[in-house]
Amino acid sequence: MTNGLNPTAPTFDLTLSSSQRPPSRQPLPDSKTQATLNLLRTGKWSDLTLKCGDKVFKVHKNIVCSQSEFFEACVESGMKESEEEVIQLVDDLPGDVRRMLEFLYGESYWEHPEAEEGCGKTSEGLYRGYKEEKLAAKAEGGAQEHNSELGDSDPVLVNARMFVLADKYGIPTLRKEVLRKMKLFIDVAVDFKQTRERDEEGAPASGFEEVGKNVMVQWKRLLNAIEYLSGRTSDNECIDMLMEHVVPQIPEMRKKGALEVEYLEDMNRRCTENPDLAAALFPKTTAAWAERERQSVGSLKAIYRMEEEFTAQVEDLVMHTRQLLLDPKKIADLRCPRCPSDQKQILLPILENNSGTWWFPQVRWRCFTCDYEDNNEVQLRM
Repeated sequence: MTNGLNPTAPTFDLTLSSSQRPPSRQPLPDSKTQATLNLLRTGKWSDLTLKCGDKVFKVHKNIVCSQSEFFEACVESGMKESEEEVIQLVDDLPGDVRRMLEFLYGESYWEHPEAEEGCGKTSEGLYRGYKEEKLAAKAEGGAQEHNSELGDSDPVLVNARMFVLADKYGIPTLRKEVLRKMKLFIDVAVDFKQTRERDEEGAPASGFEEVGKNVMVQWKRLLNAIEYLSGRTSDNECIDMLMEHVVPQIPEMRKKGALEVEYLEDMNRRCTENPDLAAALFPKTTAAWAERERQSVGSLKAIYRMEEEFTAQVEDLVMHTRQLLLDPKKIADLRCPRCPSDQKQILLPILENNSGTWWFPQVRWRCFTCDYEDNNEVQLRM
């Protein structure tokens, strides 16, 4: 090979062998979140090791210590962990530690089974699918059987475990994210504002009844999470959020037949085996029973009052009828005061139900010519 400018100049082979080439670089991620997640997945430039069971996580102090009180204390304590730069995480599931680290690096975690990750559905969309369990439960003879196979991978239970981790390792941002996810589940799959449907007769179901139906469908899912949270953390916001929807329904479950009795038996069994659960449920359940009884007493008083009013109206009607039979001339007292004097019509008694209840209608007097009404104030002269 010759040089066109100087035929006598030395020549060079510009083709490098593979061993001489610099290593090829992977394309850089297109977001900061993806970049930090790549650090977690590759362990590149790691300066701290976390061990949980048989899993080893290569992490970075500036990321985990800046968000966790526990990891910051371990690194700055001067103890064995800070010298060896290895921290053992005991009593935790490796999958939950992975989720916790994914949140610290990527500001989110996936609470659903791994098989559903990347399925194209959002977490909200998967929670919305739980609403359909009501139909399946009804077809299979009850939600108790339908939800009997829930395991450790159930997302509501996963969220409960993540809440405990957030408290244990002092990660306030993770705590906030867990509460957001738990509220999302409740809004979509339990709360009647999002799941209002029509009952079998086609009439809108009341909010309280609808929540009751949803709680029974999600019973095991809710109770598993409540039971896990009981006694594991002094932060009660998550367990209170769940019990707020479960506990008010408990007094109603005793009234709905044999199927619902299984739910109460399940709760009693859990409380017997788990004193922490019993301590969490007992005061709130007692308050729910007291509130339900108070409402029942108030309803009975309202019914008695309506009964008294209706009885008084019927007595007036009987009295008017008796007087007219004894003295037909008194019918003049029942003529419409609004009609012209030469065309006055007789006011006739009618029963109306304007109170929205079917128990006791009201007696009214109406002129069917001009639609004048007298609310039982008609009086016959003695």
